[in-house]
Amino acid sequence: MMQRLTLAFLVLAVLGATVRAEAPAARVRLHPVETLPAGEEVLLGQVADIRGPAADSMASLSVGSAPGPGRRRVITRSAIVRILAAAGHGADAVLVEGAAQLRLVGSGQRLDPQRVREVLQTALSEILPRGEVVIEDVRLPAGLQLPTGEYELRAGPLPRQPHSGRQRLVVEVVFADGTRRRVGVQAQLRVRGPMLVAARDVSRGEPLREVDLRLEVREYRNGSPVLTDPAQAIGKVVRTPLRREQPLRANLIHEALAVETGQTVVAVFRSGGVLLEMETRARGKGGVGNIIPVASQDGRKTLRARIIGPGRVALLGSEEEEQ
Repeated sequence: MMQRLTLAFLVLAVLGATVRAEAPAARVRLHPVETLPAGEEVLLGQVADIRGPAADSMASLSVGSAPGPGRRRVITRSAIVRILAAAGHGADAVLVEGAAQLRLVGSGQRLDPQRVREVLQTALSEILPRGEVVIEDVRLPAGLQLPTGEYELRAGPLPRQPHSGRQRLVVEVVFADGTRRRVGVQAQLRVRGPMLVAARDVSRGEPLREVDLRLEVREYRNGSPVLTDPAQAIGKVVRTPLRREQPLRANLIHEALAVETGQTVVAVFRSGGVLLEMETRARGKGGVGNIIPVASQDGRKTLRARIIGPGRVALLGSEEEEQ
């Protein structure tokens, strides 16, 4: 009986020694997150702690490349096991532990907010040469990363008339290889400049005269663009009543009507030396330069004509209309 117990203990001891001998001799502990230069090759030694035999060999194994600036790529633990096995480091020799997956983040460079401010300041000042534009604050997109290297900044499409307050503006980043990227930024602006204001109360439908307007320097608020030149307004008709001191915006006036709907008009058609005129009826209204529908002479068809004066239109295609 004693001999059998002794034999059993010897067998267990041998088996234990065998298990210990076959335990992986190397360990690879994967990091959860690593930020590395965008596009560069990533080695296992950069994203994991490696101990044991052949550590240097395993550390030099490539696990791919880092993603683009600000982008992320996930590498699972099982993918690392396959990379090691393909290089001759099987699961019997290496234990991969640590994070279940590695998140690779591509790093680049940040956009310089001061350069953004200067480029936008110059471009906005050119839009309002007689005004004053102050950029009080610029906010770039959170986490924005650009490829490393030199770049040029240009202003993107800008509002026709900037105004005070926070608004989205665009800058274009041009890299040395010619590639471009547009970036939207939030800018806090303070804008002042000349604008037309009503010198008196003006009723709806009244044509504006020079004495009805005054030019003042004020802050530009959000809304339809304000008018800055009397020539833009004199002779135009007010859509809604204007109050004294009210800024004159583009959407508050329209061209004086030269033709009303249903009005009898003279339609002209000139070709070569031949001029034809006929009376017809307008089927639309508008000011000089507007195109409206008019009835044919028998009233059965609708023709298109350009208004050339009060009560006068030129049929499209006429030399009179092209003048």
